[in-house]
Amino acid sequence: MLRCAARAVSLSPLNKILVSGGIGLATEAVNQSKTSVTVLDPLLLLEPERYRLWDEQRQSGSSQSSVSLNLDTYFLKTISSDWNLSLEDSDDPLGAWTVGDSAEIFQYKFTGSHTVRSGWTSVCETKVVNDVLQGNRTLISWRDFLELVKQEGGERLTSPITKHEGLPLLFAGRLLDCPSASVYTFSKNGSIRGMMMTNDFESVDD
Repeated sequence: MLRCAARAVSLSPLNKILVSGGIGLATEAVNQSKTSVTVLDPLLLLEPERYRLWDEQRQSGSSQSSVSLNLDTYFLKTISSDWNLSLEDSDDPLGAWTVGDSAEIFQYKFTGSHTVRSGWTSVCETKVVNDVLQGNRTLISWRDFLELVKQEGGERLTSPITKHEGLPLLFAGRLLDCPSASVYTFSKNGSIRGMMMTNDFESVDD
């Protein structure tokens, strides 16, 4: 884990789907009780040409632009509002974004890492990511994203951003000085009940 800044964007859930893993396009879900989400640097979503270029340049699998998770649909409401930032001592403030049921660190399961270029991580429904990559949906610019953060003081953005059609994220949190972010999950009875995202000292390209 690396240093985290206490800034977050919390936004509303959208469509319900299930995903096949990886960077490519997802498939629709038959089981409507499950929803697929993608964890990624929001810059890659708001500037999809970066996402496509990154995908083309990383076909070897040595890097990962995103992490995919299948969640119970009702858990989306928790993801869109209840994230917390935990920090350690001020000399070396290790930190993590957490949401859902709390657990001991050893109870979390590592599910993947994604590259960080903008200093942010985010969670978005995979169907929205697919729509953007296919050119079926236009989002706000990266400059507008930063302006929204600035307008809201940078600590946490909720309403009215939760209904912003041009920024359909479930969550976005700031991570400083990190080349990648790791995603961990805590499960009960086969379903994810908690998530933790930390920033890493090592790049996923290493």
